[in-house]
Order: sequence, then structure tokens, then C-alpha cells
Amino acid sequence: MVVWINEDPFPHTVPASNGRFDSKTFGSGKSWKYTARRDGVVPYICTLHPNQRARRALAM
Repeated sequence: MVVWINEDPFPHTVPASNGRFDSKTFGSGKSWKYTARRDGVVPYICTLHPNQRARRALAM
């Protein structure tokens, strides 16, 4: 399981570029969890802040 925690005062999103997951918008002080069903590295980008992008290694 991977957990993203929003510690910013602004909302964020965590959608995978390949469509594997999508957090939708979650606000300050909130978190979002994803449980991987297969291994891989998945790039993602905050749709509200397109300059915020990263990759996450997922493992079962």
C-alpha cells in the first residue's frame, strides 16, 4: 500500500499517467491510499499543479 499525505495548505491530486489509479482531489490534512495489484513504476502528476510530477515504485 502507498499513502500520499497532503501537508500543504492547498488541495492536490495523484492520478497515474497510465490511468492505473486516480486519487481525485484531496485537501490539506487529508491522505489517499492505493494498494498495488502488480509491480511497476508509475509516473503521476498533480492535475491542479502540473509542475508537480513524480514516479512511484509499486510492489505487491
